[in-house]
Amino acid sequence: MENTKKVQPFDALSVSYKILILCGFFKLMRPTTRFKYICFQIYRPLSFLIVLVFIVQHSIYAVMKVMDNELDKALDAFIVIPPELNLLSKFLALNLHSSTVDKLNDVMRDSIFDARNQEDEIILTKFVSDMHQLTKNVEIGMVVAEILYILSPIFKRIYDPASTIASYYPFKVDNWGRHTITLLWECSFLPWIGNGHLSLDCLIGIYYSQATTQLKLIKYNLEHLFDSDERNKDNSRNMEHQYIDVVDNTIQERFEHYVERYSKVKWYIQELHNVFSGAIIYQFASTIIIACPVIYKISFMDFFSVQCIYLTGYLIMLEIQIVLYCYYGGLVEYESISINDSLYMSEWLSASPKFRRQMLIAMAQWSRPLTPRVFAIVPLSLNTVIAMLKFIYSLYTALISTNNIN
Repeated sequence: MENTKKVQPFDALSVSYKILILCGFFKLMRPTTRFKYICFQIYRPLSFLIVLVFIVQHSIYAVMKVMDNELDKALDAFIVIPPELNLLSKFLALNLHSSTVDKLNDVMRDSIFDARNQEDEIILTKFVSDMHQLTKNVEIGMVVAEILYILSPIFKRIYDPASTIASYYPFKVDNWGRHTITLLWECSFLPWIGNGHLSLDCLIGIYYSQATTQLKLIKYNLEHLFDSDERNKDNSRNMEHQYIDVVDNTIQERFEHYVERYSKVKWYIQELHNVFSGAIIYQFASTIIIACPVIYKISFMDFFSVQCIYLTGYLIMLEIQIVLYCYYGGLVEYESISINDSLYMSEWLSASPKFRRQMLIAMAQWSRPLTPRVFAIVPLSLNTVIAMLKFIYSLYTALISTNNIN
């Protein structure tokens, strides 16, 4: 059996991890020198500190504006605080559970998840290519959102000379010079924080997509489990009928491998939940919370204004984060439901009664689909996304109707 490795499952995560390491959001996997390792160990806490500084700045600004009864300005700060806390929760989840993350990565580098034939190689290669393209597309979307974020306070300042960036600074922003200084501070770290944050979301989505791909490989190989050259040779020689698993000794070994592989995928998903469940549930909650003030502000704006386009793009990026989890999480359940079907589609009638009993035992274990759930409550599926979109649309419609009445 040919088992030449051209691509590893872990390769799908390489782009996301490169960005995270560049942003200081994760440890160096293979430090080349001790000096580089020491420098990076200093850089990582600084990255964490800068995220905290941004959270504190926006929080102080929001509190001050609430105390001054300037609720509209307080909302500007409140809109950006939950995503920053999202970033913090994912940052902590990834780094506090780094030993578990290392185990997950080791499994993807291990031979049990490797391609075992040419078709496996094709599926894995396409998977890695698709995940790299996904990461690049999401990062491009983030760059567009960052440009809108920068343009928004500039246009607000043009239309309203008294407007300021929704962040606390120890000086009064009363002219264009100081406004430019505050804008440069926000913009200097925006690509670093924004792209690092979206890379974390891509990372979680790719981890779930990895489970989907492994289930696809298992299904394909179970369906073709009894495709054997040995049987063709026997038929060509007009030999007496024999059970295929007796003629081909590799069938038993391959079947045991895919039983073990499925168990490893099940373990993999459970460990993935242990690492990211808290961050994902907070992402769900904060997205719903943010949607309220964002839609409230949009309902008062001209639809083609820069501020409205920025807030709409901002809301779309928040939904993309949810879609990444739910789409790839839903595919895990979709693929796991049809695992048993792949055995039915195989030539199982050619197997011996003993081997069929083993198949029935395995099918009993596979009958329950693998459904990714956050804290065993919220399913990661497109139905969850649709429910959130319905809520957001209903809220938007209600606010628009209220404004029209007033």
